[in-house]
Amino acid sequence: MPVARGLTDTRGDRDAVFVLSAAGISSTIKAGKYATAADSNGAIGVWIDDKGQIRGEAMRHLRTIDSQTFKTIKAAKEWYVAWLKKIA
Repeated sequence: MPVARGLTDTRGDRDAVFVLSAAGISSTIKAGKYATAADSNGAIGVWIDDKGQIRGEAMRHLRTIDSQTFKTIKAAKEWYVAWLKKIA
């Protein structure tokens, strides 16, 4: 299984799961894993950090172009789906 390293406010590595729809995000991040997707225009990821905050990052050319914290998983899902459309 792929591994995510260096996630903001997160110690150690997280298993990474490729998620292509909002449906898989909740179960993935609640299990302590990193939900991610990538295509030719960038990569995105959502996780719950060690403080319990839901976080998301969008990256392009190895640089973070959007970083968010969310109050709800629903908000994280909406952000993730919007970015899926931008990177594909």
